[in-house]
Amino acid sequence: SKERGILMKRIKKIFLLLSLTVTTLTLNMIALPSLANAQSPPPLGGRYINGIGRLVYWLHPSSYNRTWMINTAVNAWANMPSWIYLIPVSSNYGSNMDFYSNRHLPSGTLAQTTFFDIMGNQLRYTQNWYFTEITLNPGILSQYSNEHQIGTIAHEMGHAFGLDHANSNPYSVMCQTGSGRIVQRPQEVDDAVVRNIYR
Repeated sequence: SKERGILMKRIKKIFLLLSLTVTTLTLNMIALPSLANAQSPPPLGGRYINGIGRLVYWLHPSSYNRTWMINTAVNAWANMPSWIYLIPVSSNYGSNMDFYSNRHLPSGTLAQTTFFDIMGNQLRYTQNWYFTEITLNPGILSQYSNEHQIGTIAHEMGHAFGLDHANSNPYSVMCQTGSGRIVQRPQEVDDAVVRNIYR
């Protein structure tokens, strides 16, 4: 009958839509992990000379208005499998990672990490360092969401741990903002390189 023919067409249409949905979900499940592993961040060449098992970090008063963002980024790294251990301190005497704001940075730079030996001499990123300074540019950072600011801080911390950029992988925290970073926390693809650097 005509009604039965219409019903059969509707059932076929529903099965076709379900089949397409399942196929799309399957393809997405295959594609996303491959994107996440598209590029691991390469190591910079240098690293913390005393490892990452006990690092102390200090906030300069200029960075106090971003304390919760910095601590969020710190906790994100500390919760990764590499077991980075970060301890806040109230003085930069002997600290390993210092956070600043309102320092002069190159035009358009969101943040920057610099590397130093125990005597305070600036090093190249290919040399092993005792401490790092992460400088935030509040004027530009304020144009972004809080989440993105946390991602920028986590990104700079990645440099402090010895990671270079991974700009072809937006699913790595080491992808730069201008290259379309999607994640705002360290990922397994980032932490795996940290573990390799400090093994």
